[in-house]
Amino acid sequence: MRPFQTLRSIVAVAAVVAALPASGFAATTTTIDFEGSNAPCCFVYTSPLSNAYAGLGVSFSGVGGTGGSILNQSGGFGFNARSGTDFLAFNSGVNGISGVEDITFSALQSAVSLWAANSNGGTISLTAFDRHGATVATSTINSSSVWQQLSVSGLGIASVRVTPQVGVYAVDDLSFTGAVPEPEAYAMVFGGLAVLGMVARRRKAV
Repeated sequence: MRPFQTLRSIVAVAAVVAALPASGFAATTTTIDFEGSNAPCCFVYTSPLSNAYAGLGVSFSGVGGTGGSILNQSGGFGFNARSGTDFLAFNSGVNGISGVEDITFSALQSAVSLWAANSNGGTISLTAFDRHGATVATSTINSSSVWQQLSVSGLGIASVRVTPQVGVYAVDDLSFTGAVPEPEAYAMVFGGLAVLGMVARRRKAV
């Protein structure tokens, strides 16, 4: 094989390796606790959360209305925040706020969890979808004023939807774990390394 072909193979393999996660392909978990925004106590003083955490690769939007807002626990929800003093709150009876919330990720995830509470009771579900909109997994709780965790996992989670039976509730401590590389990506790396091995043997034979 000619030298420039060898170099091209090396560059191709290096590009694939660089595109994969570092640290031995370890997945990274990110947690959002909704703190640090000097949140008010009432919806009238705030606006729906949308792209405030875009830098962390996640966006929020309401379904069938505006989405939830970050509020301080002093707003009379019947429970305190799970951590800190703020949480993402919903009340479908206020200014057209939808109780249903979509959380979309800029990169595929392998696991997503959040904590939910609702002093009015009723179920709350967390449903995960892939990039094509197909359901990956669902988790449901019978909510109360005690915080409970909803957790879903699976390959290639692109978004999750939070759906309450009663539209007055809050969520806190959203965590999401990046998806590990797909088998095809590893196959490309090992295939490239095999090519380099063949090239080295040929050059040595010549």
